[in-house]
Amino acid sequence: MWRIGVCLLSLLIAFQLPAEGEASRLADSVRSALEVSFPETPELRLHDALGRLRVHPDAAVDLETVRAAATTQKDPSLAPILNAIVLLGRAADEDLQGYRTGVTAFRKSTDNARLLALVDVSDALMECPECGGREPCSTCGGSLKCRTCGGKGFALRRGGSASLSTSKSLGGTSLGSSGQRRLRCAACKGTGKCPACGGVRERCATCRASGRVPDPRKVGERIAQLAGIAQEHTQKTQKQALDAREQTALLREELLKVQGVLSDPSGALAVLNALPSERAAAAQWSHLSAIRANLEALVRERDANSAQKQAARANIRAAITQAQRAQDPLNGMAVLVPLFETYADSDALPEAKTAFEGLLASVRTRREAQYEALDDRITAIAALKLPADRIAQADVCLADWPETSLPKVVQEYARTAGNKELAALGKDERLATLRARLESLRRTAAQEQAEAEAKPAWWIWAAVGVGGLVVLYFLWSMIQGVLERRAEAARKARQRAAIESIRNTFSHRRGQ
Repeated sequence: MWRIGVCLLSLLIAFQLPAEGEASRLADSVRSALEVSFPETPELRLHDALGRLRVHPDAAVDLETVRAAATTQKDPSLAPILNAIVLLGRAADEDLQGYRTGVTAFRKSTDNARLLALVDVSDALMECPECGGREPCSTCGGSLKCRTCGGKGFALRRGGSASLSTSKSLGGTSLGSSGQRRLRCAACKGTGKCPACGGVRERCATCRASGRVPDPRKVGERIAQLAGIAQEHTQKTQKQALDAREQTALLREELLKVQGVLSDPSGALAVLNALPSERAAAAQWSHLSAIRANLEALVRERDANSAQKQAARANIRAAITQAQRAQDPLNGMAVLVPLFETYADSDALPEAKTAFEGLLASVRTRREAQYEALDDRITAIAALKLPADRIAQADVCLADWPETSLPKVVQEYARTAGNKELAALGKDERLATLRARLESLRRTAAQEQAEAEAKPAWWIWAAVGVGGLVVLYFLWSMIQGVLERRAEAARKARQRAAIESIRNTFSHRRGQ
């Protein structure tokens, strides 16, 4: 017993090892395919950045990607759009000096009115958030000079001898002569600068004293608009690469599904077989041939060892034997047709289809032989002279007439499967034409027989004819007898005359 157990275990291991090897190769093939990714080219990175800028025009990383692409862009249609986005990005970042310099150069490089209008942000300004757009100093009006002394720092007054005195009216001291004195300005304390602003112009670093800066929201809207225009352009120029990348991503999702059902090779193979033709553009498409081959090998191996498959093969082959033993090939074909649907997934079904084709060929050969034999037979029947014989032979021939119609199941199969040869066989009217010819011949013979039966019987006419012949024979015999008797009497008369003549001759000689 232990020896039998060892043999069975060895056979089990022998069957399982190849299956495990196939499963391992399959898993490796799927992993290799999942590791494949579509290469990210600068053009694709630009396309993606433009797409994100359409939603988030303030994304600094994407603006930097566009800026880098603009410096190396060789597409004359795309370069101006990217440059416009870069300029608007500077405006949004409050790099007004860089923006102004760039706009000057941009106006010299393009004459696209739409782009020039979008780049010009003079109609998209707002109040500077840093300085609030404040006015110049209200005391000096922006002149930075003391209004009391006009920026000199002193004032001249007429007076007596030179002396150092204090000017109560100006609030300061002065050194002068008896004719004119110069007094220090008490308002600016002799500096000549505006006492309110100290003679220093306050310049906003953001707006540079203009009080207005580009509105980030409005500039962002323009960036998003230009990004949309640029992305539509790259959508056309990079269509093949974009489609390939998209198909690569979609195929990866489907390969993940395959990986999840590797324990069911048939299900995994069904996922691959359902892939649309567009997936051929995916980067990992070349890996699918190995994956499919491994899956098919596993499916074949499992199916080959399935008890259900073995039973299906046995049933198909038994039906083939039964069909081939049928007296009429048409009946054999009717036995095989249900197998095509019942065992559609069986690997033995091609055997049934081959047997079906063989029976179909036998039907065609048999039909040809039947046609030729019946044609000759009908020709022979038509050659018979007596109507009764033609009728009898026609009845025998009709009783033996072969079945020409296809079984219903075969007719339905011919219609649904589109089998042209089988459909042509069902439409073959030659035997029907021969049958119509035979039936017409029989009707003609029956009509002839009916006409013959309506006349006196032939034997009556035969009896009358025989009687007439007998009468004529007797009359001829009587006439012949009379003529013979007359001939005999004439002969005897001639004989007597000759004897008499001889006698007379001898008598005459004796008398001399």
